[in-house]
Amino acid sequence: MKFSPAGFPGNRTGGQAGKWVCSTRSEAKSEGEAGEPSLPFVFPGLRPSFRMSTMFPDLFLDDVFTLETPRLFLRWPKASDAKAIAELAGDKRVAEMTARIPHPYPAKLAVDFILRARAANANGEQLGLVIVRREKPELVIGMVGIEKGCNSPAEIGYWLGVPYWGQGYMTEAVQALLDAVFLYTEERSVTAAIRVMNTGSRRVLEHCGFQYEGGSMCHRPAWGDSTPSDTYRITRSLWASLKGWRAPVPHGREVAVGGM
Repeated sequence: MKFSPAGFPGNRTGGQAGKWVCSTRSEAKSEGEAGEPSLPFVFPGLRPSFRMSTMFPDLFLDDVFTLETPRLFLRWPKASDAKAIAELAGDKRVAEMTARIPHPYPAKLAVDFILRARAANANGEQLGLVIVRREKPELVIGMVGIEKGCNSPAEIGYWLGVPYWGQGYMTEAVQALLDAVFLYTEERSVTAAIRVMNTGSRRVLEHCGFQYEGGSMCHRPAWGDSTPSDTYRITRSLWASLKGWRAPVPHGREVAVGGM
């Protein structure tokens, strides 16, 4: 994985998933009401009422931070991404698998979400990144991110636009984010929650080494209901034993897409 410094709408049980590697620029060495924007997770549950604890080093807190994989760049969201985020995440097939993404998803909410996500990224409270293909770095195809409460494990979430399902993009992205978390933070494990019916997200988690932990009901504030969900976890030791992904290497700042 390569990795370079470069919240999003919520979907912890989100649409289909894919893979990634990360890259660091050269300088790297030296709550919510229904519809409120937040991380676009695989199946985000209720947004915690307490302030998130800082989990990432300064390297991650710059809007040029970018994770790079063989096919993807994962970068901070910016204002020009709002239209694509609203259209792709607002697709009912994606939104209904999430807890925080409403359907329809107004563009104004996407703009608000981007502002909140950038602020949370800058504070080190979360890392929320849009997913773009290397050949089209301005075209958002999905999002992936991780957040952590004061006394709770880190939790990963993601969503992928329907046109990009079935190509392994989300597995690629999740692998890259896991590498970044376990290599650059002290986290001992990462969890994820998905809707029981979300077979695409289940495959992503299993391909990335997550282990099933159990089921529960998850509240969905954007939909005003609760739905059966399954919880998965990957520990640092398991990640290390399964890791076949490349280690981060310095990468020029030129790969990072500009800020707002």
